[in-house]
Amino acid sequence: MTDKEIKSLVARYFDGETTLAEEQSLRDYFTGPAVAAELEEYRPLFAYFAAARQPQTSADFEARLLERLEAEAAAPPVVATPVRRLLRTWQKVAAVLLLLGASLYTIHQCSRWTEAQATAPTYNGPVAAAGIDWSKYEVTDEAEALAITRAALGATSKKLNQNSRRAATSVHAQLTKVLQ
Repeated sequence: MTDKEIKSLVARYFDGETTLAEEQSLRDYFTGPAVAAELEEYRPLFAYFAAARQPQTSADFEARLLERLEAEAAAPPVVATPVRRLLRTWQKVAAVLLLLGASLYTIHQCSRWTEAQATAPTYNGPVAAAGIDWSKYEVTDEAEALAITRAALGATSKKLNQNSRRAATSVHAQLTKVLQ
């Protein structure tokens, strides 16, 4: 390959547009003996990739692995002692009792709450006695409903934008403090 073709391939490589075959030819070129002087700066990069592809295990890795697996297979299984079995049984019993107690307490509290709600006093103040006709406050026109909805969404958006600006300012201040 010519130096011009190699430069073009390197540019395409860094843009992420090369094929696997082109990348292999680049690795072959840069790990070879004849690299152009202006392209010498890329040699360590491609040399690293070539070295990373080589296996990193020691020669006796498989033998040690097999020896360890055989030793684990030959070891006697661990049997739980009677004390441990008894402890596990008591833990299960305690968990069931705790769950049962929590359920009964919740049921009791719910029944007390519904009794309190059933006997709660109702409001019979001056507003209830006035007999307000709420129908005249209902929106019947679609345009009016749209205007009210837009106003509510606009107010919500304004509050959200204020809070996000406030949060961004706070984060910026803290980052500035940390980086100094």
